Amino acid sequence: MTTSKAAVWKGKYHIDIEQLPIPEVADDGLLLKNEANGICGTDGHLIEQDPPYPAIMCHEIAGKIEKMGKNANKSLNVYGGPLKEGDRIVLYPWITCGKCEGCRTHRPGTCTTCADSFVYGVPYSMLGLGGAEPINSRVDEAPYLKGGFSEYTYVFPETYVWKIPDDMPSEIAVLMDPMAVAVRSIEMAQTSPGIVEEGMNTNSKVVIIGAGQVGILAATYARALGVEQIIMVGGRSERLRVAKELGQVDEVIDIHSVKPADRIKQVLELTGGG
Repeated sequence: MTTSKAAVWKGKYHIDIEQLPIPEVADDGLLLKNEANGICGTDGHLIEQDPPYPAIMCHEIAGKIEKMGKNANKSLNVYGGPLKEGDRIVLYPWITCGKCEGCRTHRPGTCTTCADSFVYGVPYSMLGLGGAEPINSRVDEAPYLKGGFSEYTYVFPETYVWKIPDDMPSEIAVLMDPMAVAVRSIEMAQTSPGIVEEGMNTNSKVVIIGAGQVGILAATYARALGVEQIIMVGGRSERLRVAKELGQVDEVIDIHSVKPADRIKQVLELTGGG
């Protein structure tokens, strides 16, 4: 096969299915055959806009290594490596420069802080960072396949990648990106500034506002940590059902049936005034 089927984003709510060239793999890169993709809320916001040029969306990517350059294990940031062709991996979508003030302050690899970064599936000008575009997302320039909504994705040097365990389906592994957001939110709650004791522990009662994938994953993590009680507040009945089933939340509050002031009252009642 010399081409890859790809969903090319061309305008507001405008995606065309096209065949794009499969690029040659450089010594420091690899070609991933995609097995699973996640749809982020960011993608939902992007599709409402005109891209600066035709591009491939999606930054939540899991797949199998089709071909890799001889130096890829050195050029990539590999967890669980070394890598070989046939291994399944999941990507962290941000490639940061490691040299700008944001990287020096918050460490290389920290998303949203690098001024000169690349994100798989997101054209640089839409990141709102104001720096330089180190890698463009154009589909008419090699290596063409720079987002997840295609049969293949080209993986650039300095990408952070994790090997997927053999017993983990790619459909689960691709949740790594939203799970990272959920875990970080819990970590921040555990170390709240301005207080001496822990912000959250096994005696805590937790309220999670928003029953999307990050909210539900945050609930699963909080439950794994052993918190005493979890309450989920959301606006979609199906998501609230999934939150009880997968997130194992104790109580749900539907914002369409409970007014804001009454939600606070209900939380206080459910937590015994806590």
